[in-house]
Amino acid sequence: VKLAIRPEFVRFHTAGAGRLTARVERMEFLGSEVIVHARLDAIGEVVTAKSAPAEAAALAIGQPVDVAFMPERAMLFDGEGTRVAAEPIAIAATLEKVHG
Repeated sequence: VKLAIRPEFVRFHTAGAGRLTARVERMEFLGSEVIVHARLDAIGEVVTAKSAPAEAAALAIGQPVDVAFMPERAMLFDGEGTRVAAEPIAIAATLEKVHG
């Protein structure tokens, strides 16, 4: 199963007690928004977030962060790329099984 989340629905917060952690690798300042790329500690994949400049001001390259997103905005796909869960409740239940 692959989890897909659009960058505008991902948020990075100062590292704390979060269960999904990453480290900021790159920041692209585009005027009205900042694209932030962070590598997940657990699996090494890169997560991308679109942030307002004020939100990104607290972040720096190399900084550890907690990753947050709304499960109801996530999409799940099988290994062949077919979407397998479209309902928020189904997505949340699947994520709970994966993360426990």
